[in-house]
Amino acid sequence: MKKSMRAWVALASIGCLHAQGATRLQVIEAGQTLIDQAYSESDTDFSGFQAVGGSMNLAYSGTPQWRIELHGTPSSPLLPACYERAKSSFVDAGRASLVFTLNGLNGTECNQSSARFRLLSFETDGAQNVTSLAVDFVQQCEDPRAATFGKLRYRSDVPFDTPLMEPVFSTQGMLHFASDDGDFVGDGQEASIDFDDASLRAGSSGTQFGASSSAFIIPYWLFSISAPDTSPLVVGTYTDAQRDGFQATGHAGLNFSYDGRGCNELDGSFTVLEFARDRIDGVPTRMHAMFEQHCEHAVPALRGEFDLTTTFENGPFVDDVVFGDHFDGGVVWPLVWACPMP
Repeated sequence: MKKSMRAWVALASIGCLHAQGATRLQVIEAGQTLIDQAYSESDTDFSGFQAVGGSMNLAYSGTPQWRIELHGTPSSPLLPACYERAKSSFVDAGRASLVFTLNGLNGTECNQSSARFRLLSFETDGAQNVTSLAVDFVQQCEDPRAATFGKLRYRSDVPFDTPLMEPVFSTQGMLHFASDDGDFVGDGQEASIDFDDASLRAGSSGTQFGASSSAFIIPYWLFSISAPDTSPLVVGTYTDAQRDGFQATGHAGLNFSYDGRGCNELDGSFTVLEFARDRIDGVPTRMHAMFEQHCEHAVPALRGEFDLTTTFENGPFVDDVVFGDHFDGGVVWPLVWACPMP
C-alpha cells in the first residue's frame, strides 16, 4: 500500500503518547535465550540520551550490563519506522546504524555488522534524556553468522508480544572432502559437513574468499582461496596454487585445514564454479568450488567441494521512503520505511 508523508508524521507522533510503563529486555541467539529480564520502576542503573542529529543510546549498568545505540540516516533522523541494512557505526553515507552489546554473554560490540531494527516509540525530556523506548532488532556481527534477536521495552506501554524480526541474511551450505591415506590434514577420512548461520563465518575481499566454522564447532575447519596477486576472484580454474596468505607472486592461494591439522606448504588447484557477492555490502552470496591440495608437496591428496548460498531478507517495496545516495530507490527495497506498528 502506498503511504503518504502524512504517515511519517503520524508515526513520529507515536513517540509522545506513552506514559511510564514496563521495562523488559529479551535477547535470543542460536535458539538460546541469552537474557529475558524485567526491571523494576525504581531501578536506577539506566541512563539514556538523545544527541543532536538524532542518535540515541540507552545503557544499563547493572548485571548483566548492556547498551543499545541507534542512529537514523542523514536525511531522516530517528522516528518510529523500520530501518534496513543498518551498520555498526555511523560512517556509511545514507546508512542507519545499530550497536547492541551484552557484556559477559556475547562479548564486546561488533567490529562490523549487518542489522535491522523497528523503532516502535520513544520519548525524551527537555534535557534530551531518554524517558521511554520500544525497539525490536536483529544484529549479525562480522561476516555471516548467528543472528542476535532482541526486543526492548523501556518504561513503555508498547506490547512485548511483537514477532521477532527476520535476520538480515541467512546462510546454508555444505563442505565435503575425501582424504587419501597419508594425507596429513584429512588423515585418510571422508566427511560431509552441513552449515548455516550459526555454524559458519565467511567473507570476501573480492580477490579472496574465506570461510570457517564458528569457534565453538568441533572439529574446527577453515577453507580459503584467492586469485593471484590483486586479480579479482572469478569463475574458472586456478592451478599451481600455494598456501593461501603465503603464496608467491603470480600464484593463486588455497588452504584447507581440519581438526587442528594444516599445511605449512602445499601444492594445489581449485575451480570456482559459481561466485557472487552482495552488491551493497560485499557479503558473499554464492560460492561453489572444487579443490585439491597436497600437504608439504606430498603425493597423497585431499579433494573437496565447498558450496555456500546466502540470501537476504529485505523490506518490501514502498513508494514514500528515504534512500541513501548509493541505493537504487526505484528498484531496490527501501532503506527506511513506514512499517506497521502495533
